Amino acid sequence: MPKSGSVTARWRSFCASGWERKCPAASTFPPSPKRASSTLKARLFEGVGMEILTLVEALKGSLLYQMSLGNTELYHSNVWAWLFQNDHNFIKIFFDAYDERRYEFCGAARECAHRDLIIWLRERGLPEREGKCYFVIENKIKSLADRVQLQNYSEDLYGNRLVGAAFTGIINPFDQDIVQTEGKIKATWRFVPYHKIAEQINEIAAKSQSELIRKNRAQIEEYCSTICHLVSVLRGAVELCPGRLEYRCGQELTAALEEIRLRDIFVKLKAASFVRFLKEREGELLKLCPEGYRLEIMQGFHRKSATIDVRFTDWKARNKQYLHIGIQLQGDQYRRIAERNGRFTSVEEVFHEFKGDWFDENYRPEAQEKVIFGRPTRMRASYDSYGANSREYSFVYQYFDLDESGREFEQLFKMIFSDMKLAGEIVLGREASIDP
Repeated sequence: MPKSGSVTARWRSFCASGWERKCPAASTFPPSPKRASSTLKARLFEGVGMEILTLVEALKGSLLYQMSLGNTELYHSNVWAWLFQNDHNFIKIFFDAYDERRYEFCGAARECAHRDLIIWLRERGLPEREGKCYFVIENKIKSLADRVQLQNYSEDLYGNRLVGAAFTGIINPFDQDIVQTEGKIKATWRFVPYHKIAEQINEIAAKSQSELIRKNRAQIEEYCSTICHLVSVLRGAVELCPGRLEYRCGQELTAALEEIRLRDIFVKLKAASFVRFLKEREGELLKLCPEGYRLEIMQGFHRKSATIDVRFTDWKARNKQYLHIGIQLQGDQYRRIAERNGRFTSVEEVFHEFKGDWFDENYRPEAQEKVIFGRPTRMRASYDSYGANSREYSFVYQYFDLDESGREFEQLFKMIFSDMKLAGEIVLGREASIDP
């Protein structure tokens, strides 16, 4: 038996306590015709990789999963809209407040006003105009919810009052499941994880009186099982290297994730786990932030690589000069970055402004052994940049390659903390030099 604190134990406990045991169709997939190599079994932690590969084969054998690969989020939104139309009880998965005695269901719309899914309602007992209202669902599976987007969607729409808002995902990128936003109106967004959606769809379908739901019960069960397996694969892959910013999970498993088009989601989730770690230590970084600047911790995805930014910024408007200075992690690269408004400053000027104290002015790209900041690098020029021909921004960076010890969350945070301390001192030094 695996130890209670082991990777295997945590992953199996997560699966069993969450949803796998509640998916009747979880065992109905065709058995895998392949066996993963014994080398992977020896290489991956305690055999978890083998179990994940078994689930990968199950997804490859599911027609419903293959049908979801064209536009994953739209696919799931379409399924949910169909469920809502045929049994309004499914709405309660996302909105506890839904009660047919209070609200009349008027329809579900996908991709209306850029929203993933809208449920149109009419509140009973009110005049028709005042009673028009809606629920909104922001469906995230290939990406992570963004507070700015949720805020932009916090508004009444076409004369319909917003009375409920939910966002979905494999994991929650925020610190809590309830997110308050202030767009055109104040709104409360509730996080509904995919594994809970699968679990509750199954439970409601089992009791449904709808003829169409009963008729399609087997397909609904398989649909729920694909979600179960998908989440298990992703969470299991992320847990293979807990506490490390490690985007590799073994050659065979990495190839398997690529084959079922989950590799990009895995990378985003792995990066999100470190961003969450940074958020927990945010207070330490805030103490380093110069007056007049703000700390930003952000995550993105570019060219199949996750990007994580930790920076100080005084940005106010597109037509104003500004400074971003901090650290960017992209793939295996640890970057020191500086950015100014491209309307006023070229990339060459940014580099020369910050060389010596922030950028390494002694780096020689022609050297046989390339070393910067005392660490190996693959840089082929004195610096790299984006926006050289842009009037929007001039982004300059130097980078080194993360080694094995540098991927540990704690060690990585120490490096970031040290560099952000230096960045704050540089900002203060420049401001002091221009004061009369």
